[in-house]
Amino acid sequence: MSTPDLDSLAMALFSEALDQPSDTRRDWIALQAGGNIALRDRALELLDADGSGNMSLKTGGAGADAAQPPAPERIGAYRITGLIGQGGMGAVYEGTRDSGDFAHKVAIKIIRPGVLSDALIARFRRERQILADLAHAHIARLLDGGELEDGSPYIIMEYIDGQPITVWADEQGLGIDDRLWLFSDACAAVRHAHQNLIVHRDITPSNVLVTQGGQVKLIDFGIAKPNDLDALATEPGAGSASLISLSFTPGFAAPERAQGAGTNTLSDVYSLGKLLDALMEDMSPPADIAAIITRATEIDPESRYASVDALMEDVQNFRTDQPVEARAGGAGYRIAKFLKRRRLVAAGTTLAFLGLATALGITLAQYNRAEAARRETDYRFQQVRTLAKSLMFDVYDKIDLVPGSTGAKLELADAAQAYLDSLAADERASEALKIETAQGFVRLAEIQGSPSFSSTGDISHAETNRQSAAAILKPLEANPDKSPELLLALGELYAELASASFYIDFETDRAIAEDQTSLDYYKAYLEQRPDDTKQRFKYLAIDGDLGSMLYRNGQSDEAVARLERVTSELEALLKDHPDNVDFLYGLGRTQRMQSEVLLNTGHPQEAVDAATAGLATMEKIHALIPAETLAYWRGVIFAHWRRAFAWYKLGEPGKAVEDYQAALALLDRRIALDADDADAKESQAILLGEMAYPLLDLGRMEEAEKSLLGATKWFQDRYEKSPDKGAYQRNMLVQNVQLHEFYNNWGGHEAERCFRLSELKRFNDIMEEAGTMLESDRPEMAEYFTQHPPCKQ
Repeated sequence: MSTPDLDSLAMALFSEALDQPSDTRRDWIALQAGGNIALRDRALELLDADGSGNMSLKTGGAGADAAQPPAPERIGAYRITGLIGQGGMGAVYEGTRDSGDFAHKVAIKIIRPGVLSDALIARFRRERQILADLAHAHIARLLDGGELEDGSPYIIMEYIDGQPITVWADEQGLGIDDRLWLFSDACAAVRHAHQNLIVHRDITPSNVLVTQGGQVKLIDFGIAKPNDLDALATEPGAGSASLISLSFTPGFAAPERAQGAGTNTLSDVYSLGKLLDALMEDMSPPADIAAIITRATEIDPESRYASVDALMEDVQNFRTDQPVEARAGGAGYRIAKFLKRRRLVAAGTTLAFLGLATALGITLAQYNRAEAARRETDYRFQQVRTLAKSLMFDVYDKIDLVPGSTGAKLELADAAQAYLDSLAADERASEALKIETAQGFVRLAEIQGSPSFSSTGDISHAETNRQSAAAILKPLEANPDKSPELLLALGELYAELASASFYIDFETDRAIAEDQTSLDYYKAYLEQRPDDTKQRFKYLAIDGDLGSMLYRNGQSDEAVARLERVTSELEALLKDHPDNVDFLYGLGRTQRMQSEVLLNTGHPQEAVDAATAGLATMEKIHALIPAETLAYWRGVIFAHWRRAFAWYKLGEPGKAVEDYQAALALLDRRIALDADDADAKESQAILLGEMAYPLLDLGRMEEAEKSLLGATKWFQDRYEKSPDKGAYQRNMLVQNVQLHEFYNNWGGHEAERCFRLSELKRFNDIMEEAGTMLESDRPEMAEYFTQHPPCKQ
């Protein structure tokens, strides 16, 4: 072996050794080098030179270390306050944000370039990107990252003040069911990583921490990697087939890892099985749990659970007294499970049951044949189920961030529709699958035609999918003991129904009732899962929607008070979670709603202030996520829009036009990237129509007329395609008000003015006859016709 080859392999082996417990690194290197003495000695030299033979490095708060290396006093807005741990890669420090706006505690991980290999530096940067891609309640969050002046790369992440999951469970004296609850949360975090094509590769009790509040957090993605990058190394003369695949904690790593094989999701399934085994130590676990552990930790990867989903489902089977698939029990086992679930029925039917024993024996052979056939289809069924969820939630969310992706979203929606329809048609569907399928239908409806979502404008298919979801979930509402999953799904369904009722059908009373029902279900869910920040954000967003609905229903005071309360609650949450992007988006959205309601209740200056605050909130998001995502663009567009109209009402037409033009410039960028973006085109038409008012005040008449007529044509075309939609009727009402006002103020255009007034009266009558006139619009229209009587023929 040449010296360059030896140095390269030794550095790789040394880098991998840094992920092993500090007191076993030397032995680990000797084991991995095998008979290659030169490789062993060179790697040990690097370990001695680095001084890390007895050091370790963790990103959570569960460990401590020895000598403290030199540390900067601060990094950006964060001040270093202490050392958490250190090792050959660098160190993890405790820090606090003290920039004057808010304060919170963080963990800061710094790596020292020059000491370690370029490959290890690259691996650290990969960890930073992996964390940036993972947003989950049970995964430690990445807050920031970059490089110091000396070139040292760093990441700033959520500080986890917790204990290893096994230690926490023991100290709390948890029983089997509570331990399984914790384990399911850990599985959910790993599942999220797998859905993002990331394999963790080092799931151990010390990497699954539990906070004092009982929240599970998965940490240390430093050796995680994309599932398809774990190819075998081809370096000649190595003591192992793949040095890159050797990072693992003994006892928890899949056996194929120790043999140098590549890792995949089944390796994490094995580690989760070992984690469950450690949680059940000294608990005398039932046979079902032992079977689950055995299935998860099979030597042959193909004999394990096919996915984390399948493992989680079997754990849930045990918790709900359903047959555990890993047991592969016969009819007697399944009957016993049935009787356990139906104790009261069984108690009163013992004699009848004995009389049925003979009949059961006759059907046993047929039952076993059916069971065998069912098992043959289970694997493919689980693939469809997992793919449908991945398409509708994880993959779509990533695509939706990218401006110009409407075509891709339409194709994705079509594929997801086929998967969901096949799942809904499955007669054997459990309640869990029904809930999952209904949630998919709700999400697909949002994608296709939800007014409160960046939709593709397919109103008809959206309505069909809303009704499909309702047909699945509404029968389950009668369940007296609703699971958190069912409560959440019902909350999502009623929120989507309310949005369609309000924005499309203009059934305000129905929308208010549906929105309140949604809030009730979300509240019940959050009582059981209080740490789910994602759903708390949605709950508050729906609460804000109700404020907007109340305003449109003529309940202005109640609307203002509700929006103020929602804003205050979001601001309070952001004090504890200052970098929570969901809460920031929720705050920005509520501030924009406040601006609209304040303006229309006679407070234009307060409306300007609320919209300006909304823009400032969007800039905080931009500072956290520099990429200009579609959600960011929509938030900025709406904030400029709200402030523009408020400036106009305040008598500042020049400032109003500036804000309209800022919003239109972003819309032009969206449409240039994506000609199929129906949401952007609708917003463009609305803004063009509104901008005519300040243009008129500024005397820019031709510009104003062009804007108004262009906007009206777009709304007219859409109305003629769906003339029964209340929202589209109101759009035409508004457009004709604007055109009438325009020609009335311009003068010399009597024919155009009279035509628009007659059109306005026509659409007013259409809405009154259809029952789609909003309560807040009716008195305003009556006053308008009093001020502007019909033209004489």
